[in-house]
Amino acid sequence: MGLGEQLIPRALSDHVPIRAVMLAGALGLSLATPGWPGFQEGRLAYERGDYANAVREWRPLAEQGNATAQYILGGMYANGQGVRKDEAEAVRWYRKAAEQGNPFAQYSIGFRYDEGLGVRRDPVLAYMWYYLASANLPEGSSRDEAVTHRDQLGKAISPSDRALAEAMARNWKPANSDPAKPTPQR
Repeated sequence: MGLGEQLIPRALSDHVPIRAVMLAGALGLSLATPGWPGFQEGRLAYERGDYANAVREWRPLAEQGNATAQYILGGMYANGQGVRKDEAEAVRWYRKAAEQGNPFAQYSIGFRYDEGLGVRRDPVLAYMWYYLASANLPEGSSRDEAVTHRDQLGKAISPSDRALAEAMARNWKPANSDPAKPTPQR
């Protein structure tokens, strides 16, 4: 098992302590963004329990389009770490990261649509995001959980809603994740 697989963050819906979840996310996902100034400073602040400074380091990165920082900020808002707990703000950051293709954020936003946390409950959107997360997460417990949630929800919604969600997922394309590289126009 490689380092990245060992550090895959579990979904924020788990009963895993959020400190472990966010630390795993910061460590595991930061490997993909080593050149973003402030990312490691945010990780170190988080490890010290200095959540306010972690937010100060990660927010500019998130605002610049860093999907990992967006995902982590979503978790911090969901859990009130360094910021006031705010499910709607958590959804905003998770959505930004999910729309760029971050599979952990896709799972987290799916869970929020499934449970109605910070958004109106929408089983079709929940299924779509679980479907994407199931396809994009590396093998392991996070992927297994996304598959389980997807399959449970798939049994609870109508076949037409499931078909709609699957079609939406198949047609979904990630947004540009690097603000320095414009998305090519066709």
